[in-house]
Amino acid sequence: MKSINNDNPVAKILFVEDDKFWARAYIRELQDSGFDVIYARSARDAVDLLNNSLDFDAVILDIMMPTPEEVADTVTEEGMSTGLWVLEQIKHLIAPNMLCVWILTNRDLAAVTEKINEIANLQKDLVDLYRKRDVLSNVLPAYLLAKIKRNRLQ
Repeated sequence: MKSINNDNPVAKILFVEDDKFWARAYIRELQDSGFDVIYARSARDAVDLLNNSLDFDAVILDIMMPTPEEVADTVTEEGMSTGLWVLEQIKHLIAPNMLCVWILTNRDLAAVTEKINEIANLQKDLVDLYRKRDVLSNVLPAYLLAKIKRNRLQ
């Protein structure tokens, strides 16, 4: 876990991604846009951080990561259950705290959406799903900031 702090952050983001290449690109853009970014390289770290701190405005979550022991017996293809496990563990925090969750994946969006709907009936306006290649790192901050601002007004 690595904290990347700004003096006056526009929002605090938990970025959960095991791939350093993707993480580096997105985190740099978020930092440059004034976000305070906490980086978790594992599902377990992400769940621990979220259960111990409710001051995040958003979570950016990779859906496919190495599998923690807690879900080893329910592993699905290519580790997809790991991101879903994180979502299951934090779903009770999302609506009451107006926590934005952005799920990034390289998987087929329809298949991931179906899996998400199986585990959680989440507010559609709080959880978004995107392909990594479709959300360029340089446009993510603007999308995310608009969503966070809208949620703060609700």
